[in-house]
Amino acid sequence: MIGRLQAPHGVRGWLHFRSFTEDSGTALALEPWMIETASGDHQVIEVEAHRTQGEGLLIKLRGVDDRNVAALQTGKNVHVHLSKLPAPEADELYWHDLEGMAVRNAAGTAFGTVASLFDNGAHDVLVIREKTADGVRERLIPFVPEYVLEVDQTGRVILVDWDLSWD
Repeated sequence: MIGRLQAPHGVRGWLHFRSFTEDSGTALALEPWMIETASGDHQVIEVEAHRTQGEGLLIKLRGVDDRNVAALQTGKNVHVHLSKLPAPEADELYWHDLEGMAVRNAAGTAFGTVASLFDNGAHDVLVIREKTADGVRERLIPFVPEYVLEVDQTGRVILVDWDLSWD
């Protein structure tokens, strides 16, 4: 996932786009873009035009020519094929690399696995899910050096400085 289509802008089909890449220009260069359909398939979409507005990005999708049609796209995640992504630097990871990793603390307490991540505006947040006797428990742990001590890609484990009582 490289970003999310957000609220319509104006009446001619423009949408706000929230890029999950370091800069929105990177997201625009990755093609083709795909969104998930109601049936769970992926549909290719084409950016017809774009422009910056403040710190954000406005996009115009081909075939989306009015506000009502644009509103139907609101909240849809934008994906690209993994093969289109540049290789990460030595100290970088993609969110999809973290998904499915086990999470535990230094005391050995298992917290579950990374289900997803999101950006809260200040930093990334790990969404960790654990199956319990009562169902599924979800924890949110900031993905910052204060709490994430180590990411072992080979062992697929994230070591955190987190305590069960902090939930």
